[in-house]
Amino acid sequence: MLSIIIGLMALFWTESTALALVIWIAAWAMVAGVMRIIAAIRLRNEIEGEWALGLSGLLMVLWGLALAVMPAAGILSLTWLFGLFAIVIGVVMILLAFRVKGYKAA
Repeated sequence: MLSIIIGLMALFWTESTALALVIWIAAWAMVAGVMRIIAAIRLRNEIEGEWALGLSGLLMVLWGLALAVMPAAGILSLTWLFGLFAIVIGVVMILLAFRVKGYKAA
């Protein structure tokens, strides 16, 4: 339901959309981080290297807190990530076009 509300905000209140997205990601990161820490504690007798799971959970919680405290930095970083993603996908598609151009129709 919250995703639908955020989608409607994106259509009608574009300025608020970026903030809502960052807050949503921050909340998700903190909840997922806490769940990883809990899993690491519960699995400490079952698996080796549970410290890595716990550390990844701690890092996710810290990242979520950083996004919540500094949402403008989160918005900027998402913009950079989207741009980088678009460039990488564009280059890959151009490489694919050159590869496909060399094939003959069957």
